[in-house]
Amino acid sequence: MALLVNFRKSGPYILSGDQWHFTENHERRQVPTWNYDHDHTITSGKKLDDVISAMHATLVIQHEPADNVKLPKLPGFLD
Repeated sequence: MALLVNFRKSGPYILSGDQWHFTENHERRQVPTWNYDHDHTITSGKKLDDVISAMHATLVIQHEPADNVKLPKLPGFLD
């Protein structure tokens, strides 16, 4: 699951949900062993990468601590 939010000033952001858990998983195309459908996960990851590339979106892997700093801390916000 992923969410695309296109902000007026900050541009497009993709919140990756559970598509990838960490940057290493994304870079290596790794799928957790508990995923129900390995092939579907790889296919959906490719589609998501295509959207990120086409829109020049900022990817935020929500389980990745390093990615969380891409988001402003309250009371800040993206616009």
